[in-house]
Formats: sequence, C-alpha cells, structure tokens
Amino acid sequence: MSGETVTQHTRTPGPPDRYQKPTFVTSDLTIDGVFVAPGGSAALGGETAAVGSDTNTVSLTLYLPPGHPVDPHDSFTVRGIDYEVDSDPADWSSGFSDWDPGSAVRLTRSEYVDG
Repeated sequence: MSGETVTQHTRTPGPPDRYQKPTFVTSDLTIDGVFVAPGGSAALGGETAAVGSDTNTVSLTLYLPPGHPVDPHDSFTVRGIDYEVDSDPADWSSGFSDWDPGSAVRLTRSEYVDG
C-alpha cells in the first residue's frame, strides 16, 4: 500500500501591512504516502447535515508520516478538494517498541446544499 499525495497549505506570519495589521505568507508542501479515510460514521460516508440547515459538513481523517508537523491554521487539498484542520494531530506509537506509524489528523469542510 502506497497511500495518496495531498497538499498541505501552511500559514506563517509575514510582515505587518501598512496599517500595522498582521499578514500571513502561505506555502504549499506536497506529501506522499498519506492514507485517507472517511471521517464520522461510515454509514453516513463521513457527512453530517442538520435538519433545516443549508450546509453539509464533510470530514476526512488523514494518516500522515511520523513526526509530520500540522498547525491548527493549516489546510489540506485532498483529491482536489480543500479541507480545514479540525483537530490536533493524534500520534500513534507504542511504548513497548519503536513502532511509530505516524499521526492522524481530522479534516472538515462545509458545503452549501440546496434542499
């Protein structure tokens, strides 16, 4: 199993603008070997919608290589669709061996639905 290629979009502080307001510089990083799983309930396909709502929330879980840094302000492009980071990375490891398969990060996006 080789995983997929995703793009991570990171924001770092840039110089203040002419009004001394903070600015950000976005950089992209391509990550190979990422496993992608639906988030939420498998029966729902990782999607949730509230009754009477005009939005639908879709979630995914990314399984990233060990030690890969993720900031809460990052976003990812997975299969051509943009998602926001919805959780801190959960590192997998074993206290009994050197086993360290990586970290899991939950992503979400909201889309408008016409119902």
